[in-house]
Amino acid sequence: MVLDTTDQVSYPDHMEVTRMKFAGLIALTIGAFGLVSTCQGETYSCQSGSHIVQPGDTIWSLVEKRCTGDLRTATYEVRKASDIDGTIYPGDLVVFP
Repeated sequence: MVLDTTDQVSYPDHMEVTRMKFAGLIALTIGAFGLVSTCQGETYSCQSGSHIVQPGDTIWSLVEKRCTGDLRTATYEVRKASDIDGTIYPGDLVVFP
């Protein structure tokens, strides 16, 4: 058996390993920051007040009329402020924070 020495393996030096670790740490930090910022939701603004639900109203239709910006976050906040877990019915009170 003949040993071929032309295909030598080169190992990274200490500084190169340190740079690779640092680059990985930076990428992880940026990724984690991006995850946190997307979990917080986007901004929205609603005309504060309340509304008594009429036949045909939905939370989404009411939020579309009174809010701007991220309507998903606004819908969540309106549901939370109004203590609404599910379906709304005529006569229910919807609070816009």
